[in-house]
Amino acid sequence: MWPIYLLLQNFGWAILIFTVIVKIAMLPLQIKQQKNMAFSQLFAPKVKEIQQKYRNNRDKQAEEMQKLQAQGYNPAGGCGPLVLTMIILFGVIDVVYKPMTHMEHLSSSDISSTITVAQETEYAKIFLNEYNKQDAELILKYKNGDKDAVFISESNDGAQLTHEFKDDENFKNNYTDKDPKTISTADRETYGSFSAEQYSDLTGDRQKLHPDLFTGKFPPRHLTGDKSRLTAETKNRLAAVAGKYKGMQMELLALQVYEQYPDTFKESKILSDNVKDRLASLSHNMMFCGLNFGSTPKLAFEPLIIIPIFAFVLSLVQTVLSQYLNKKNNPEMANAGGAGMKVMLYIMPLFSLWISFSVPAGVGFYWGVNYALGIVQSLVMQKLYSPEKLRAEAEEKMKERKLKERQVTTTAVVTDADTGEEKTVTKTETLS
Repeated sequence: MWPIYLLLQNFGWAILIFTVIVKIAMLPLQIKQQKNMAFSQLFAPKVKEIQQKYRNNRDKQAEEMQKLQAQGYNPAGGCGPLVLTMIILFGVIDVVYKPMTHMEHLSSSDISSTITVAQETEYAKIFLNEYNKQDAELILKYKNGDKDAVFISESNDGAQLTHEFKDDENFKNNYTDKDPKTISTADRETYGSFSAEQYSDLTGDRQKLHPDLFTGKFPPRHLTGDKSRLTAETKNRLAAVAGKYKGMQMELLALQVYEQYPDTFKESKILSDNVKDRLASLSHNMMFCGLNFGSTPKLAFEPLIIIPIFAFVLSLVQTVLSQYLNKKNNPEMANAGGAGMKVMLYIMPLFSLWISFSVPAGVGFYWGVNYALGIVQSLVMQKLYSPEKLRAEAEEKMKERKLKERQVTTTAVVTDADTGEEKTVTKTETLS
């Protein structure tokens, strides 16, 4: 996907063309699967007979099925493309979650610095919210030399703050509406870097550099701990930021913060100009048809909800089409597995809907495109490799196999009656 991205400079087009290439590359495997299914269908009457005859004897049933497999019956012959598709899906998920690594090929140190700026910016945003002035004042007092301002000790009143707007409906419902429009480098260093230190494992030399974070020896005093005077609301938000920057979504989260506060990143001294330019390029390239492929769709009336709907509808269409073609091409096996198997087939569209709401839009888009190409492929395969043609080839293959099984080759050493010379004679005959 990376060279496609370099060429087109767009994440959506990279996913689309990559999916087309994968489908074309897997076409020989799909053709082989079709032929294997046609051959296995010739065993359908025998399979049904064994299942009915030994329905109360599982061991005997398994034994007879193994005999069929020795003759060429392969019930799992169509699983290869599905397994490969799932493996590639997990690869696409990793690519979408880590665009800095896979698309821009930033170094691990540059990515780490970018994530640090993003995390510190989010911490600063919490204290710079218009509803949060009292907690921000405590941090300023601490930074100005009052080391007991933030943490409860004998030298202060020992009380934890209560949010002054805790009973205000505007605070409960519109807290995020009061986030700052801009966050300067000074703000990030004052509130963000200090907050980040609270979650660091400060030991050795780093501990000596931050003695004010410790009560005695160890552990450090955390802003979200019992000794913190901050309000419960602020502690919860600080803990939420710390928690979400521990999973595989860190790069996407950092990119989302960049999109909200680009100037904060541009002013940063720990990011090189090259990294800043590539972040700007990546942020722009994640957009496709007005949709941000790095954002996760929500169950709400927003443009991004079209991605889960897209994946669900195409998954449903492919399932219905698959059922129709199976019934048309192989009526005797159309009801194999009973109602339970049909229910399982229709669970896949629901799975597509669920996964599209659980991962960034880029993954849901890949999933939907994969189904769309699968529909086209099914129709083309039906036309070029008709079941009648494949069944005729399978029957001919079955005749050749049976004929070969009846052929017996014998070898004997005979002596010529006139010359006395010995010679080897090989004879092949077909048994009745």
